[in-house]
Parts: sequence; C-alpha cells; structure tokens
Amino acid sequence: MSQALNAGVQAARGTWVQFLNGGDTYADAGSLGAMVERADARVAMVCAFARVLQRDFTIPRRALRPGRDGFLYISHQATLFRRALFDAHGLFEPGVRIHMDLEWLARLPQDLPYAFLARETIHFDPHGVSATQVVEASMEEVRILWRRPATRARVPLVLLLLLPFRVLRRELRKWSGS
Repeated sequence: MSQALNAGVQAARGTWVQFLNGGDTYADAGSLGAMVERADARVAMVCAFARVLQRDFTIPRRALRPGRDGFLYISHQATLFRRALFDAHGLFEPGVRIHMDLEWLARLPQDLPYAFLARETIHFDPHGVSATQVVEASMEEVRILWRRPATRARVPLVLLLLLPFRVLRRELRKWSGS
C-alpha cells in the first residue's frame, strides 16, 4: 500500500494531493470543490470529515480546531495535502503495512498550519486491513507512537483501552453478522 501511495505522490504534478482507497467515494459532487476552496497559501493541509460507511461515526469524531487540536488521527482520504510536504518530510514508509498514514503524519511538525472543513467530504469503506486485522493494526500503531516522544504517551491508551475495545467490537460484529 505504501508503494502505491508513494507512486501516486511521485506522479502528482499539482500543488495538492488527495488519496482515496478502493471503496471510498466523495460524499457528494461538491466535496472536492469545497476542500479546494479552503486550500490557500497559509495552510499545508485541508482536513474534513470522512463518514465511515455502515457505522455511526466520522473520522475525526469532532471538528478540529487548527492551532489547538492535533491532526495525527485525521482521515487521509478526507484531507488535501500540499505536495511539497512529501518533498520536505519524505514519502510513506514502505515497511509500514497498515498505518502508513499515521506514521507519515507523526513525522510532520505538529504546529503545521492546516484548515478544517466541518463537512463530510468522503464516504470511507471500513473493510480494509486496519479494520479486519485489529490486533496487528493496533500493535503497529503502538510501534509508530512509541518512536516519537511527542506521541509516546498515547501508547498505554492504545494497549489498555483501545486494543481490547477493538477486539471486542470485531468479535461482536462477527457474532451479530454485521
């Protein structure tokens, strides 16, 4: 997956880059245009909501406040990234199999200016590897967070709270057939 994302970045010729995974779609015909309208010279990213299909939530869960909220757990699908970010901070790490977006976002300066568009722009398909291989995905998340002192404090949260919740949720969905 990282290699595919990197190939897209390298092929991009515009100022802005956006990534959609197979199964993801724009929320409506005006979604991309609304994001582009927010993309000005002052920001490095334009983030928005991604509606998780067949679930009752968005990523992120609430509107982010630039200058106050971090962008570590945004939806890469519902974000426009300035192409120059990849020149300055490198491409996606090929050794990261599931959370390549998290690993890359963790490398960015946390005071990077961004805009938040409080609108659903993407319908996100939740059937990818991060949702189906929750233990492996969570352990990769822990390794990514542990590598950076600024994110290391989140490790106990993932291990002690989120991982058990994710496993239980996965098993309940299997049991209920949804």
